[in-house]
Amino acid sequence: MYSLIMGVLCITAHRYTKLGTMKWSNFVLYLILFLNILEAIGQDFTSEKYFNAFAGFLLLITISSPGKISVDQTGKHKDLEWNMPFSWIMGYTIWNWIFVLGN
Repeated sequence: MYSLIMGVLCITAHRYTKLGTMKWSNFVLYLILFLNILEAIGQDFTSEKYFNAFAGFLLLITISSPGKISVDQTGKHKDLEWNMPFSWIMGYTIWNWIFVLGN
């Protein structure tokens, strides 16, 4: 839960402050997502949901690098853009649904 709240706060700060232009802040966003998935994997293991934990591990090793994170400076809403493959996004979405429904 803490990593989720921290992620939302960091993404908001990344979008609306000067953090969006600093390269080290991209690594912080990457680290928060990594820790969020790692936290969920630990909970899956303790709940004996090994298949979902394995799927989370696969997500960890296939996350796109922090160098692919940027903020759209031309748009009105300054959207956060993280260039990830569609297959990773779908895998994360399904894995996250299973995690939330299973816990």
